Formats: sequence, structure tokens, C-alpha cells
Amino acid sequence: MAKKVLIFGTFDLLHEGHKFFLKEAEKYGKVTIMVAPGETVYKFKKRHPIYSQSQRIEALRSLGYEALAESPDPWQDVLKEKPDIIVLGYDQNWEEQVKRKAKSEKLKIKVVRINRAHLPHVHNTTAIRKKLRV
Repeated sequence: MAKKVLIFGTFDLLHEGHKFFLKEAEKYGKVTIMVAPGETVYKFKKRHPIYSQSQRIEALRSLGYEALAESPDPWQDVLKEKPDIIVLGYDQNWEEQVKRKAKSEKLKIKVVRINRAHLPHVHNTTAIRKKLRV
């Protein structure tokens, strides 16, 4: 049986960096994507996404992924989905928090980070927005 993999992200303006991240996550098992609400994106990135959460979910689903709306408290998603593995992107800084909470909840969750150094010709939404001036 495939391992259950959980990833979190904004996934606004889908680009090669996102595709790379998704393909890397798939190497660990069946991926479920938790898509951040606009308020969370603003909290961490100090900008609003161009597309609504539902539009971003639909874009990922159109590519064949299971994509769900992230809760205001992502840990609730972890408890609900009970993943075997959480895959983090290079810019997600909550690895130690996940490990501490998993240990306190007696959950066996492996945390894997996808290193930015492995990204082909680093693409990111911020760079795309700058080019488009949005």
C-alpha cells in the first residue's frame, strides 16, 4: 500500500518549480495537497494570491492531484489526514514544529524537505509576479 504524503502550499501561478515539487513529493507515495487560504498566504508572504483558493484547488485537480482547502490551523489537517510523510518545500520553515507536534501526539510522521538546489532553473511565483508587475 502506498504511503500517504501530505504537502502544503499556495500554488498560485503554477510553474515549473511547482511541478518539480509535486513530482518529487510523488516519489514518496500518494500525494494530497493542502492549498493555503488567501489569509494564510498574506500572513507569510505579505501578498495576496492572484487566484482564489478554490481556483488554485481546481487547477491542481485538473492536473490529476487530490487538492483540498487548508484549514486555518494546518495541524488540524495533519491530524485529519494522518499522513505517513509530510513533504516540505525549500521555503517552508516548520519542519521542527511538525516533528515536535507529531512526537507529542505520538504520531509517526516522516518529514522530508525538497532542497531548492535540486530545482531546475529556479522558478518561483515572486519572480513571475515581478516580471508581470503584479
